Amino acid sequence: MTDKLLLGESVNVEYKESVPEKSIKYMKTVVAFANGKGGTLVFGVEDGTMKVVGIDKEELFTTMDAISNAIIDSCEPMITPNIYVRNIEDKYVLVVEVASGTQTPYCIKSLGIEKGTYIRVGGTTRLAEMHMIQELILQKTNRYYDNVPARGKTLTEKEVEQACREFTEYAKENCDTEEEKNKIRPLTKNKLQEWGLLHEFDGELVPSIGLCLLLDIPVNGIRSMVRCAIFRGTDRAIFLDSKDYEGRLYKQIDDAYDFVVRNIRVGAEFVGIQRKDVYELPLGSIREAICNAVCHRSYLEDDDVKVALYDDRLEITSPGGLYNGVTLEKIRDGFSKTRNRGIANMLSYMRVIESWGSGIPRILRECKERGLPEPSVGVSEDYVIVQLFRDDYYENSKASDKTSDNPPETTQKLSGTTQNYPETTRKIFKGKMKDGSLLGEYEVKIINLVSSNHGITQKEVASKLGIDVNLTKYYFKKLKDGKVLEHQGASKNGKWIVNEELLVE
Repeated sequence: MTDKLLLGESVNVEYKESVPEKSIKYMKTVVAFANGKGGTLVFGVEDGTMKVVGIDKEELFTTMDAISNAIIDSCEPMITPNIYVRNIEDKYVLVVEVASGTQTPYCIKSLGIEKGTYIRVGGTTRLAEMHMIQELILQKTNRYYDNVPARGKTLTEKEVEQACREFTEYAKENCDTEEEKNKIRPLTKNKLQEWGLLHEFDGELVPSIGLCLLLDIPVNGIRSMVRCAIFRGTDRAIFLDSKDYEGRLYKQIDDAYDFVVRNIRVGAEFVGIQRKDVYELPLGSIREAICNAVCHRSYLEDDDVKVALYDDRLEITSPGGLYNGVTLEKIRDGFSKTRNRGIANMLSYMRVIESWGSGIPRILRECKERGLPEPSVGVSEDYVIVQLFRDDYYENSKASDKTSDNPPETTQKLSGTTQNYPETTRKIFKGKMKDGSLLGEYEVKIINLVSSNHGITQKEVASKLGIDVNLTKYYFKKLKDGKVLEHQGASKNGKWIVNEELLVE
């Protein structure tokens, strides 16, 4: 059986074949462990191969003392490791355990706090950027950056009352029933102070950085924006459109959500004669992912939330990485530890956040229920990236419905234009099939356009209907899968045929 110490390097385990002569080579990792969740250094094991080479038995206790003294003398604040010997495969290894520290940030004393503070990212040790150092300082005192008073900013009693009314009204707007609205208690100055969003100094009301972000009060050095973009394909090579949203945080969430919904495909299903729009991605998951990015990002970092729509996925990037003590496994299980306590409390009050810790589990559940691929959550030192994968029908349509694109301008055109087939005797279909089922508005229009011109392309249909090409592709594929439409001939110069036997004129 493999020893647990030999399961490979991770965020909290690192191997060294031998003890380096210069202690700084492992001291960076010791500091990083203390600044994070703690960790274990194992001396006497080859990195990569996990081969146990061992430490000379005669030098074991001398080496243990040397490592202990080096750590105690080199780190600030002082770190006291737990060092012991393990016998693995009849060889001796030294195990150095470093606990998660409570006096962050820890640094290498000789290098100073800016050049000597390190953190762990995956299985590597990296120099901490200034925004991370600031976050570690706040962590030590159990404070939150969004609760920090905004220097030079004050509010009058009337301005606070007005802000409270606006927050309350927004909360009521997000309620689905009158009963829910009646349960909303008016927000007060005292509640803002309780959440750390408002402070009182010498009779003056001072907003926190979080309240400034919620009210769109400019604060020097703080960036707050959601940048939305659409790209063709699966990378950023071909840019189609973009929109930057600033203003109040909760409005940024609304605007970014609306941007995505406007630019994804929507179909329809019928319950009886009632038509219901069905979007290719669960709307609740889209909103939850955007909200999480805005709420839990690091506002110490000079960057923006990014919402990117590709052919195969929706990708939402939040600056700041995971908050200390949070892991991917924990958030998948609903664990919640907020980086911005005041903002999170406000968004929860306003019904923007459903409940703390429910975001990622809800996204995973909704996508599974829709039969979509499992969303991806990626983490680096500086970012958390959530990817929601778009419906498989789009990938299939790209492979099978190549008639959607007109030939390039450099391609010779037939008869001076894109090839059209002769106009046929036009029949008007009104949206009912012979089996009694009903078709949607756009499906009926597409069938009638194809019926009058078999050579029409999906791009031309989109232009005539005034809708997005991607949405047009969705309807063509749906009609094709339902045997209502059939494509004959070559991909570029073929034709569409309507299966009239299924339809009622």
